[in-house]
Amino acid sequence: MIEQLKSTFDEAQINVFFNGVADRMAEQVELPASDEPFERRLDRIVEHLTAHGYEARWEKTRKGYVLHTANCPYAGVVDSHAELCRLDERYITRLLGTTPQRVSHIQEDAEACSYLIHDPRVS
Repeated sequence: MIEQLKSTFDEAQINVFFNGVADRMAEQVELPASDEPFERRLDRIVEHLTAHGYEARWEKTRKGYVLHTANCPYAGVVDSHAELCRLDERYITRLLGTTPQRVSHIQEDAEACSYLIHDPRVS
């Protein structure tokens, strides 16, 4: 399916398509209330991701929070289709309500794709 999309549409159109998929996936998730403690929000996101094929967990660090997602649900396909990683990044951004910074990547031989997150309510 991805090969067909890539042979039919240009890169910008492919990005719009996958952004739409990520947005639709996120819209189907009941997100925590905006006043919910950030760590509880992370707990709920981890529960959701784990229920959907990821082995997710988070930890608090000096720099903020780090969300780890192991067991890539796109294993075997993502090597040829990096747009799936961008879909994941958009999906996680939508779930979090803030844009994280990816700090490790399974495709670069890390144990997990990990994202540094700053609590958006803290200056």
